[in-house]
Amino acid sequence: MQMLVNYMQLLGLLRLIRLNWPEYLRKLLVFLDFTSAATSWVSLECRFSSSTWLTASAKRAVMLLLWPVIALAVLGVYWGGYMYFLRRQHRVVTIKRYLQPHAIMSAVIMLYFLYTPTSREIISLFSCQPVDDPSQLPKQARASMTTLSEAKLALVDTSSGGAWSGVWTSNTSVQCGAPLHLGLAIGFGIPGLVLFVFGLPVALWVLLRRNVGTVEGHSRLEDPEVELKYGLMYDKYRYKRYYWECVILLENGALTMLLVLLQSQPATLQVLVAMAVIFIGAVLHFSLQPYACHMLDTLRRVAVYGLMSTLFLIMLVSLSDFEDNTNVAIGAMIAILIINVAVIGLHFWACCLEARRWLLYEVDREKRGYLTWTDLCWFIHTNLLGGCGGRLERTVRWLGGPSAVAADAPPCKTGPPAETITGFV
Repeated sequence: MQMLVNYMQLLGLLRLIRLNWPEYLRKLLVFLDFTSAATSWVSLECRFSSSTWLTASAKRAVMLLLWPVIALAVLGVYWGGYMYFLRRQHRVVTIKRYLQPHAIMSAVIMLYFLYTPTSREIISLFSCQPVDDPSQLPKQARASMTTLSEAKLALVDTSSGGAWSGVWTSNTSVQCGAPLHLGLAIGFGIPGLVLFVFGLPVALWVLLRRNVGTVEGHSRLEDPEVELKYGLMYDKYRYKRYYWECVILLENGALTMLLVLLQSQPATLQVLVAMAVIFIGAVLHFSLQPYACHMLDTLRRVAVYGLMSTLFLIMLVSLSDFEDNTNVAIGAMIAILIINVAVIGLHFWACCLEARRWLLYEVDREKRGYLTWTDLCWFIHTNLLGGCGGRLERTVRWLGGPSAVAADAPPCKTGPPAETITGFV
């Protein structure tokens, strides 16, 4: 599921490419980028009213940039309240043994899934659209300028490639370099780049690095407490590639930065740069083979092929020879839709297979490779505190038979495999 979310976030980023997306495909890309629901499904500008010193778009930007902080605060309140509830039930719980590892686990998961959308909002503070003629600026951007010549002096000449030329991409009524834009860029943009976009992958690597080593012949990464805290970051990789999730985060950050900062450039350049980033990541993956499971390795390959195929078709549509060809555009968009539906469907299928394998591993006590009424009844009474009855046995027979996956095979997760991972499964 983690790989599926990552793939869908990257697909959502492709809508930043300057292309006349069909409405249905644009909505699909917005839907896939579900981790930025507040920006995609709900118009926050409509929720905020503009003031004399802070526009609605600026309030929206501040709100989205504070998402990680708000999420961490909510998690802290939740775990603190839950611990208080357990103590009221006269259960022995301590901050170090219970609250700290669970809070760290929740924080790592939350920050991981917020990384790509929050990075996009941070980097967008530095994205400006060039304006060749200052008279083309929106009225709001020239509200504080008395004459057109003053506007010309205020703007950086676009031909010189100035960093603050034109208007802010997120709100074209705000001039780049204006006090409002500078305040957001300096107050939130620079700290966000240092502490979040680049700081989060480095911080996670440092935390994992501190737990690398062996104790009594066993890797410290196998320690239950360490796995509870940081297992999301390494439990699907070989132990010697424990850092690979940090590499993926940096790859996502680089792709986000390039697509956001190049929004004013032609679509072909955006596609070529995105393909270069994904190609470098693919080369590293094929060379180092970090995954500890054949299935995960295959899913990563399929995701790379899906993204590269999608970018190739986007570049085809953006070429001048086909830009006005409606048939080519429709055919390319249909192909993009089919490819990505297939890739996402494969990820869901893999999740179902893993859920089935886990169910067999947990419920089949005698390791026969299929479930019986007795196994399921025992599991429900033991774990769900419920009863058994009716025709439940018939509904679980489909989970496996004598030819099913062996029940003693644990779910695909941690551990360095003895063999070298090659090819597809």
